[in-house]
Amino acid sequence: MSSDEKFEITAIARDGEPIEPIRTKNTFVAQCGVLVRDKIPISIHQWYKPKEEDPQVSYVNDMQKDDLWTELKANFTLLPQEDPEKPVKEQLIKSHALKKMAGLFRRWRKELKKFVDKEETPEFISKYEKIRDHWPAFVAHKTSE
Repeated sequence: MSSDEKFEITAIARDGEPIEPIRTKNTFVAQCGVLVRDKIPISIHQWYKPKEEDPQVSYVNDMQKDDLWTELKANFTLLPQEDPEKPVKEQLIKSHALKKMAGLFRRWRKELKKFVDKEETPEFISKYEKIRDHWPAFVAHKTSE
């Protein structure tokens, strides 16, 4: 998606999911997936911070999540706020986006684990291009589980 392309969100569900227009809704979800694949290294073990500190387990930190949100919202025009001092709608949309990204992150790692299970390596082209540097760490972690 080009950085100057904008999609307007005209309606959201109660949970913050963009629902109108349909083209924007679909682009929003697709862009969440692209950002997760492109910006979060597969060597990170999980999306959420573990309840118990474990130096062996890496997770997506708040700064990374904020960066994902900033990059995502750059291509979307959000609903106007009723009170600009309290951006409730933006927080709802952000919360929904990060939950969606968490699910997409888990799905991406599960898809990649299929290669590990078959003792194969993906061709590092197309959507797999950006994982090349992190593949050895991902494989090491997955084979030790």
